[in-house]
Amino acid sequence: MQSLWLTDIAHHHLAIAILFLIAGHMYRTNFRIGHSIKEILEAHIPPGGRLGRGHKGLYDTINNSLHFQLGLALASLGVITSLVAQHMYSLPAYAFIAQDFTTQAALYTHHQYIAGFIMTGAFAHGAIFFIRDYNPEQNEDNVLARMLDHKEAIISHLSWASLFLGFHTLGLYVHNDVMLAFGTPEKQILIEPIFAQWIQSAHGAMIYFTGEVSGSSPGWPNCAKEKNRRLTPSCMLHLTRGDIAQLVELRSCNWVVAITGWMSNCPGEDQVGPCEQLDALSPFNPLTEMRQKERKSMDRPHRLHPVGTTRSPQGRLRHPGVADRP
Repeated sequence: MQSLWLTDIAHHHLAIAILFLIAGHMYRTNFRIGHSIKEILEAHIPPGGRLGRGHKGLYDTINNSLHFQLGLALASLGVITSLVAQHMYSLPAYAFIAQDFTTQAALYTHHQYIAGFIMTGAFAHGAIFFIRDYNPEQNEDNVLARMLDHKEAIISHLSWASLFLGFHTLGLYVHNDVMLAFGTPEKQILIEPIFAQWIQSAHGAMIYFTGEVSGSSPGWPNCAKEKNRRLTPSCMLHLTRGDIAQLVELRSCNWVVAITGWMSNCPGEDQVGPCEQLDALSPFNPLTEMRQKERKSMDRPHRLHPVGTTRSPQGRLRHPGVADRP
């Protein structure tokens, strides 16, 4: 079997299309038909009161900030791209790609790189939102305000979690490489990707396996012999220990944790305002000194020179005593 069944692929897209059609008519847009997303969002207050007013004011905050909207869109696209990188080799939809491991590795790396760039833009625009567009009065005691109130604790915990994941991921692979170099591969620390294997099984890995060697298939004994000679029992790549995907996914998790802390370290309530106020409140902002120099240069008297004079002949700058070029 070279890829997923075409019937499964067609059913998958048909089901998604139906869900999108239903969702498109469920929520209100320019017409008064359907549910209001603003009402749903503001009514979502977590129990216990630990998040204050919950999501009140969040709809207007998102609606009035292009950076927030762009950050959410880029974050969604980045996650989808990373999932595409994972599923292009674990659930191959193209024929013959299951046996072309070079193409699988190239496509996986390609999409993970794209996901990394897109997620960087998502967090960058999220940070710009907190600096330029965040309004403390509009988001009083909601989830955004609570996050800014506790950003020191959040950043400190993200810091040690990031360091823990980074050192242990790198150390694990260093240990395994050293054991292989010493000729003792049995001493490697190999972690079985049980969750990824469970997800792959839930997507039909065993169904594809049994369908290939079932008694109802024509010539099934030969098919079973062929199965034993192949590296994988079906078109789905067998996820095993030491898979490079584990390293990349842990790296992605570590990087997202670190960049989330960076975004959370943006100016809080007492430092947020328009750009002019932000420059005045931030002595380390490089734009402050630049704008002060611009204001001083604008204070000098300027004199207009009509076109054709020695200062601006035919619109060109000419210094006294310097002949015009031909």
